[in-house]
Amino acid sequence: MNGSRKKKIGKAIGIITLDILVGLLCVGIFYAVEYVIPNKESNKTYTADATTVADESNESQSTDWGEKFASHFTDTVIQTENSYSSPNLSITLEERAVTINGSEVNYYIADIYVADITSFQTALAQDTYGTGYKDTIENMAEENNAILATNGDYYSYSKQGIVIRNGVVYRSTVTDADICVLYYDGTMKIFSGSNFDVEQAVADGAYQAWTFGPSLLAEDGGALSEFDVSRRLQSKNPRTAIGYYEPGHYCLVTVDGREEDSAGMTLADMSELFEELGCNVAYNLDGGKSSVMTYEGEVVNNPVNGGRQSSDSIIIKEVKES
Repeated sequence: MNGSRKKKIGKAIGIITLDILVGLLCVGIFYAVEYVIPNKESNKTYTADATTVADESNESQSTDWGEKFASHFTDTVIQTENSYSSPNLSITLEERAVTINGSEVNYYIADIYVADITSFQTALAQDTYGTGYKDTIENMAEENNAILATNGDYYSYSKQGIVIRNGVVYRSTVTDADICVLYYDGTMKIFSGSNFDVEQAVADGAYQAWTFGPSLLAEDGGALSEFDVSRRLQSKNPRTAIGYYEPGHYCLVTVDGREEDSAGMTLADMSELFEELGCNVAYNLDGGKSSVMTYEGEVVNNPVNGGRQSSDSIIIKEVKES
């Protein structure tokens, strides 16, 4: 009787173990196919419309911004360890240290002026859109001749949301997250994902679109104290965010965190920072280990554990001869 019972128990344990192993195998295969093994995805439609907008808008705006921000540009390329200027671009990089609620925080801000919106680009890891394609920000910067680069929204981490890169719509699925759109005319706007119309955005000249967030400023440019995201995402972390002053003038901010000498920032801290900077729009991008900023191919901040590879980056580069 006891022997028979032991055999039944052993058989049951064997079946359960086999089920667990099969389940783990299935999960492993799914993860590999969806996130590890590169899986190229084709882009959506609307590209022609976006390109048309680009052709119509860039010629006039290039001249306007060149004149409007003339004091920031130079006749020839002038480059230092923390600045770059040319007839088309102006980048000033600054490292700052502040104390927030008794904690030290280091962050890096790149103040950016462009004479042509196409100097503000995005890059895809391995120059391919899809899941499983990842690379370091340094490599993406080098391969695209970027002067300045940061991580983007790590689009491949999710299958939801809007992905528009350099005028091409790669993904347009429903999302609850805030969406940030940079248009060919240089303006930047943030939309609620549930109310976003990708066709209208493209018709209006959408050039880049990121899905992460949240928005960091109120409509009047004032700081926010409440955000419709989990508390974990609101806590102190390394962060990357983009700020908008006016067409042709932007900033990128990277915050170090999870280190003894830099605790990171909360979303509320970031909101206050962008209000102090005078931005009209600000948007939170991927953070944590992803937060990396490079200048002339060198990492300027201190990423957690050396940082991690990502699916995409934001790059600032020359698009005309200087």
